[in-house]
Amino acid sequence: MKSVSTTSRSTPSATSSTDGSSRPGRPRATRPGPGATVRAAACALGLLLGAAGAQAHPPAASADGVRVGVFRLTYYYVAEERGAGPWPLYASACDRVLARTSETFHLELSREGTGRLADGRLLNFAERCGCARAGFQGGRICYEELDPHRFPWGKGARHGEGFWPLEPLRSVAVDAGVVPLGVSVYIPQWRGKRGPDGTILDGCFRAEDTGRLIRGRRLDLFAGRPAWATWLQRRYRLARVTVYRDAKRCRAVLRAAAPRVD
Repeated sequence: MKSVSTTSRSTPSATSSTDGSSRPGRPRATRPGPGATVRAAACALGLLLGAAGAQAHPPAASADGVRVGVFRLTYYYVAEERGAGPWPLYASACDRVLARTSETFHLELSREGTGRLADGRLLNFAERCGCARAGFQGGRICYEELDPHRFPWGKGARHGEGFWPLEPLRSVAVDAGVVPLGVSVYIPQWRGKRGPDGTILDGCFRAEDTGRLIRGRRLDLFAGRPAWATWLQRRYRLARVTVYRDAKRCRAVLRAAAPRVD
């Protein structure tokens, strides 16, 4: 009779369950030691502190400043009288007529807010009034005559006891709820461009004016003269631009400006 080998095959290890049965192949679960618990708690605390630090110290703005977004670009300027007419331009409180002009200039002045009469006087928006004839979009506006030495290009928005003096290719009108008045504005698309007077632009501007139609992401660049606005539109055809505020590169431009009192 042939003998049978008594050597046995190796079998998977078994672990006992709580009901006495055996489940092959699954190792017994172990509890973490005190050291592992401490390390896990320290790691969680570090993550919490790192997140809090990131909120308390946001990334610093670049030389371009804080990006506000892409804006629709338009232009405005000082309207220029080119003909006489019977249309009255009233002073504040409707107490007198400053000049009589053409319907064309009356409408343009009510749209732009500032205009130069043929005799050289500079008129600026003062207030809305009931005595004036309806102008652009039905607006009835009374005007004030400006000191050409203090405000050679017109008045911008009020600031404290004074007003920002407008400056061509520096002043912009904004929605103050989107871009605060008084801050520098950097537009990279304008950097290196040549202005209508031959000046090389640096892309830096100042938020110094507002307008009834300037809402949301729209920026109105003060071109100075009607011919300059037309030249800029035709030469560069910039319909939308990227706007940054508080740019480091524009600090000198901001320091050069100061509100002026009448």
